[in-house]
Amino acid sequence: MARSRTPAQPSMMQRNPQLVFSLVALAVAALIGFALWYWSGLNPYGVWLVAVNGAAFFLYRFDKRRAGKQNGRTRVPEVVLLGLMWLGGVVGAGLGMYLRPRHKTSKMAFVVTLVLASILHVALLALWLF
Repeated sequence: MARSRTPAQPSMMQRNPQLVFSLVALAVAALIGFALWYWSGLNPYGVWLVAVNGAAFFLYRFDKRRAGKQNGRTRVPEVVLLGLMWLGGVVGAGLGMYLRPRHKTSKMAFVVTLVLASILHVALLALWLF
């Protein structure tokens, strides 16, 4: 008796990569933030900036590694990478973009977002400090 094979169900990563990578970014930022807050006693805004920049750098480098291996693996969606910049990860995203090997530097949306988000967060930092 021959068995009929049912098609494999797509994984959560294939169905909704934005959600998966957003949760990964949140988890990385939460771990970095909790460790900084617990051991250093920094204020919450400073902890947030360090944590989201660490998560941004990690995901940009992770996406670059995935981009180099053309093996069909799911990459980090651009909306997640851009969102991390707007949430305060401009330094981590900038380092992730411009350290060798470069990543996403030829895409105008990333360059413009990096500049605009940098201006926004420098202004917010200035308001917070003064």
